[in-house]
Amino acid sequence: MKTLQKGFTLIELMIVVAIIGILAAIAVPAYQDYTIKSKVSETGSLMAATKTALDVANSEGIQLADLGNMTQDQLGLGAGTTYKGKYVSYVTFGETSDAPWVRAYLKNDTTLGLGTANNTFVQWDITKPGGSSGNLRWDVSASSTTPAKYRPKN
Repeated sequence: MKTLQKGFTLIELMIVVAIIGILAAIAVPAYQDYTIKSKVSETGSLMAATKTALDVANSEGIQLADLGNMTQDQLGLGAGTTYKGKYVSYVTFGETSDAPWVRAYLKNDTTLGLGTANNTFVQWDITKPGGSSGNLRWDVSASSTTPAKYRPKN
């Protein structure tokens, strides 16, 4: 009498488990990078008010070299206002050699996935490609202390 095979053999099950293991080995690191990148992207939304205020000051004729020296109150952001979020400690702006910048400092904890390094920030450098007249250009700076693969795109 002939019997019909029912179910899977052990080797078939082992092959499926091996394939799932290989896929997981590839997917988990990619997913971890994705989650860190999404947390770091909070910096862009929190610096939006500062960016808008600096864009308005530029449109009102304030020179590029003077933008970094302005106070929050002069920019209409409210003196002493702190912009912070779930993963961002604070946002600040200033200048280095007449080149203004905006920095968003990330919180120093392990929930972000970057370790506990102090002073991890994303910096946007502000330039004016059109010379004295024209719009501001915002570029994520190479001096940002956040690893390049996690930084927001311009």
